[in-house]
Amino acid sequence: MRKLTFLVLYLSSISVAFGQLEFNGQLFYGNEWFETDKSYIKVFVNEDGIYKIGYDELLAAGVPINQINGQDLMIQYFGNEIPIHTTNEGSWTSSDYLLFFGKRNDGELDKQMYSEWETEQLNPFYSMFTDESVYYISWDNSSTHLRYQVQANDLTGNLPSRSEFYMHKERQVYSDVAWAPTAPEEPDAEYSNFIVTEGFGNKMTNSHRLNFPITDIYIFTGKRPTVKFRTGSNNLFNHFITMRFNDLYLGDEAYAGNRIKEYEYEMRLVDLKTNSQLKIDGRDVSDNIIVGYAEVN
Repeated sequence: MRKLTFLVLYLSSISVAFGQLEFNGQLFYGNEWFETDKSYIKVFVNEDGIYKIGYDELLAAGVPINQINGQDLMIQYFGNEIPIHTTNEGSWTSSDYLLFFGKRNDGELDKQMYSEWETEQLNPFYSMFTDESVYYISWDNSSTHLRYQVQANDLTGNLPSRSEFYMHKERQVYSDVAWAPTAPEEPDAEYSNFIVTEGFGNKMTNSHRLNFPITDIYIFTGKRPTVKFRTGSNNLFNHFITMRFNDLYLGDEAYAGNRIKEYEYEMRLVDLKTNSQLKIDGRDVSDNIIVGYAEVN
């Protein structure tokens, strides 16, 4: 169930930041976008979808919607303004509302906790901390804010050719267990150090059977389907892993130690089945791996 939670945030000063984030070679503290003379309403989102916030909800949360115009409203996410839709850019009444597309939190910010997330983070699509993303509502009339443009559904004239199919991505993100290294001299305890393979996944074992229900397969000549998945291992032994999709042999790989591996294989349409299965097997009992996510495109 989609959930909206509001929190009023008044910024009169910016406190000292003890951590830094690096994006595109630049260092940030994460609070550069805050304006200290403005009020912000924090909106918590825990599921992907379109969210509706009405007049009464905004008023109760602290937005003076009875004193401003709809064109003054804005929403920011990850420090950037995002487009929204308002039913009225002028003075609002109790029937007016805004719409925005919100996304649940994933592992994007977690990447900053790893030295090299590409080779260390198990699951880039599941956060180690929270499922909730935070969106900030604010208001001002000093600039023009981003809006979705309404397009008329005009079906007259010369229309484009009908598409016979679309490309679908079926992604499964696993969060059954959180793997972390064993604490020094405490084999029954774990500690978080953001090292190789740390994160959420399905299970640390030497055999995986990952099911994909696939329907309405359209046979054509063109782009091939692919299967993609990300795994991690947890010990210093040698590993030999074999991968199959249904009856199709994808490949195998031998490697040693704690490693993050991301695989992507092309298939044929005839290799897809209504009840398809990705099979990952280790040759020995010590060939334990955990899967962060898997997807069929």
